[in-house]
Amino acid sequence: DVKINVEIGAGGKVIELRFTGQVKEKTQLEGMVESAFGAPASWKAERINTEAGKTPAAGVSSSPDKTDSPKPDAEQGGPSTPEAAVKISLDDSTTDDSPDDESEKTPAKQPEPSSSPPQAPETGDDRAEKDEPDTPPSEKQPSPDKAVTDKAPPSDKSDREKIAPSDPTELEADRNRRAELTGGSVLIRGGTIFTGTGEVLENASLLIEAGKIKAIGSSVSAPEGVRVIDATGRYLTPGLIDTHSHIMIAGGVNEYTQSVVPEVRVKDTIRSNDVHEYRALAGGVTTIRLLHGSANTIGGQDAVVKLKVGQTAKEHLFEAGPQGVKFALGENVKRKDGRFPNTRLGVEAVLQRAFFEALDYRRRWLDYEREKQAKGDLAAILPPRRDLRLEELVDIIEQRTLIHSHCYRADEILMLLRVAEGHGIRVQSLQHVLEGYKIAPEIARHGASCSTFADWWSYKIEAIDATPFNTSMLRDAGVNTVVKSDDTELMRQLNLEAAKSLKYGNMPIQSALQMVTINAARELGIHQRVGTLEVGKDGDVAIFNGHPLSAYSRVEITLIEGEIRFQRDQQPTAMSPEAVKRTTTAVPLEMAAPEVRSRTLTLPNSSTGLYAITGAKIHPVDSPDISGGTVIVRDGKIEAIHPDIRFPEGATTIDAAGFHLYPGLIDAGTTLGIAEIELEKVTMDASEIGRFQPDLRAGIAVNVESELVMAARAGGITSAFLRPHGGIIGGQYSVIQTAGWTPEEMVRDYTVGLALQWPESEEDQQRLSRFVRESRLYDAARSAPESANAVLKDPRYEAMRPYVAGQKPIYVEAHSRKQIAGALIWAEEEKLKIVITGGTDAWKLAPQLKARQVPVIVGPVMRSPISDWDPYDSTYANPGRLSEAGVLFCIRSDNASNSRNAPLEAGRAVAFGLPEVEALKSVTLSSAAILGIDKECGSITVGKRADLILTDGSPLQTSTQIKGIFVGGKPFASESRQTKLYEKYRARLTPKP
Repeated sequence: DVKINVEIGAGGKVIELRFTGQVKEKTQLEGMVESAFGAPASWKAERINTEAGKTPAAGVSSSPDKTDSPKPDAEQGGPSTPEAAVKISLDDSTTDDSPDDESEKTPAKQPEPSSSPPQAPETGDDRAEKDEPDTPPSEKQPSPDKAVTDKAPPSDKSDREKIAPSDPTELEADRNRRAELTGGSVLIRGGTIFTGTGEVLENASLLIEAGKIKAIGSSVSAPEGVRVIDATGRYLTPGLIDTHSHIMIAGGVNEYTQSVVPEVRVKDTIRSNDVHEYRALAGGVTTIRLLHGSANTIGGQDAVVKLKVGQTAKEHLFEAGPQGVKFALGENVKRKDGRFPNTRLGVEAVLQRAFFEALDYRRRWLDYEREKQAKGDLAAILPPRRDLRLEELVDIIEQRTLIHSHCYRADEILMLLRVAEGHGIRVQSLQHVLEGYKIAPEIARHGASCSTFADWWSYKIEAIDATPFNTSMLRDAGVNTVVKSDDTELMRQLNLEAAKSLKYGNMPIQSALQMVTINAARELGIHQRVGTLEVGKDGDVAIFNGHPLSAYSRVEITLIEGEIRFQRDQQPTAMSPEAVKRTTTAVPLEMAAPEVRSRTLTLPNSSTGLYAITGAKIHPVDSPDISGGTVIVRDGKIEAIHPDIRFPEGATTIDAAGFHLYPGLIDAGTTLGIAEIELEKVTMDASEIGRFQPDLRAGIAVNVESELVMAARAGGITSAFLRPHGGIIGGQYSVIQTAGWTPEEMVRDYTVGLALQWPESEEDQQRLSRFVRESRLYDAARSAPESANAVLKDPRYEAMRPYVAGQKPIYVEAHSRKQIAGALIWAEEEKLKIVITGGTDAWKLAPQLKARQVPVIVGPVMRSPISDWDPYDSTYANPGRLSEAGVLFCIRSDNASNSRNAPLEAGRAVAFGLPEVEALKSVTLSSAAILGIDKECGSITVGKRADLILTDGSPLQTSTQIKGIFVGGKPFASESRQTKLYEKYRARLTPKP
């Protein structure tokens, strides 16, 4: 047998190809080469420098023999040839069985890049300036790893394609391509139209002519020659508007040199080839406001653009509204050392000083103008020195430029309003405004619009009092309320961010949709042009395949001024053809009746531990649903499941008629309970220093009073998989339940699996393998009867013993294709049991994962693709592709403050091909199976723990409310710090009809 390793590249950018084969003749070799980066191929080789009469050795190497190095090139008169060198050629026939005349019918496969892909541009959002990162780990493409192949070579072309499929790619040319130009005139026929005014038109049509809406109604017809789009079964909304974005800005978004820089302009630095623009367009967004960053008390001027992908920066500009300028308060402003201000006291002073300087500047110019008119001799009068900064501040005072201010805390918001009112200025909008609900009446009285996150919180001190009920309370107070992104991923799903207000506060559907359409347009002063579908307005339209506020829906077409800017069926997709066909029409959005949604479910405590939950629709997950049945809970376990109503003697009965009963949800990857406030290091216990820390146990640091744990439980999470993530081996995962008086009560298992972050460099990979070898030697020594007691125990190596013995799984954090490939090869060589976590590119290696029976914990689903050339939907389609390949997988949040949204990650995957039943399993039974706790939880099964949730709909839907929770048979209301803040400050408001 012959084995040849060929390395292409250098340093950390090396691809290693492995050739295996046999010696056929004295100097002839042949075999197969297989790679994760392309189809398998046969090869032939000829030994080109053998000694006469000798047969080449079987163990041929492609590198020179270190003990007998060839002479330098200078001595040989040319390049040296090692004695064991071979000349390899590939046989093209193994990669394409089709005849020559068919070659043009076969699409060329895209080559796997051999170097790191372009990195995503710096967003400069307010969470990332640079103090609030929300990017998942391992966004960077790792160095290429070894090839991954199945054990046997493929027998035919179809098998080869399953092993090494040609992954779809999405290039800039694809994003810029326009399937058909309409000239701005198009008829969209037969859809359900959400006009944005509160009106919904069934089976109606919308006519756009020359970029403007010409007619809407049931009897609208197309003039001759106008393109017709059949929207039967589709839903139309106004193009979505994002009031807070930092994409498309070249060279950074903050001018750090001074705290007051209103003269700088975003529109001077617009970059029109940002991939995030296209991805937002694919989410139905047509207009965005590009904001300066939040490092300055008074920052730069904003720019509003329409997402006309492929056109020039100037053609993007949408200057229909007034100019805006970014202000900022709080942590971001005072974080920069060595620059005034460093306190909130200083922030107020900066504002006052700036305004008074501007007033003085205006006075000097007014005096000059008066003197000029009085004297008439211009030569004798010198004008004041022109100052661009003060000039812009004057425009702010005179409200030709409107203030849009980054803010969080109630006190600082009131300070800004007070300062502004003192100078006769109205603040146009407050951005983030996470404590706006505390002072909603004051904001309404001032007249400021509010652009806020739907449910982001706890990423810094300012955000700890955030509540997802903020939007509902602001709206009820009469504030123009907007949901914005400030994030490249949230921007892609503004409709679903708005839908969260259905869950939190029972906001009406039309009001929720208006937060990302007409309300956003009002804030930007462009509501006369966009924000609703009305005659005379711009023809900016998003067409969904289902209800726009359903997690199961996706955008099919986006139009701007009547031109089709995104058409899904004409663009690259990571979905399989079968999945595309299956999801052509989305599953309808089903919401409970208003009386059910508004009902508060009381869960009394039972002194006997015996409960009967009656009347709910039961979703066991591992068996068919049961309508109107009964689940009996005794002593923390599920004792019985009945298809009818039962009232066991002595049981505390819970009438759940009209509700749904599901297994408790599982977040299969989070730092819940061991991380509290992301930017406050003293509250973060998930990441330790050092490369190899296998004896660390995540459950040791669980804080039973964590506000994040309570919020997760209120969101239906009853179990969580805690991930330590420092170094290469960060420690051991622990499984917790989301209730308990002490850590011992909360932690179900301290040592479920080993947390390994796949190393990018070859050097670190070698360190890892060496550590595993050392662990094996230690295990062998400890296992030997004669030496077991003689070996001094080492906590690190002791912790490794069940993993090197294959008794417990190693959870390998790997996102890119090359990381996953490297992890699979390594596990195979080391004979280790692994689970891939993260797995952003797992869909690209689904056959290999299936062949090796390696499970995957995917997440988050709602994140940007790793590479600019990956289809925009690749992260959403990833779970569906794994499901189709038969890979065991589940879904995680990977974020403590976002644990409650793990089921929404699964729901998003439904829109892109994951069957709904598999999506539910991915946060229940499949999660339990991968974590090794499926005998305890994950389904409503007799004998399992009574981890249950009562809801008013599917937990995968953004609109669904959690009405009650059981953790280990103990009932809990859906309460948290956030619900308590809601109840407290709700009392201040007088609800408006």
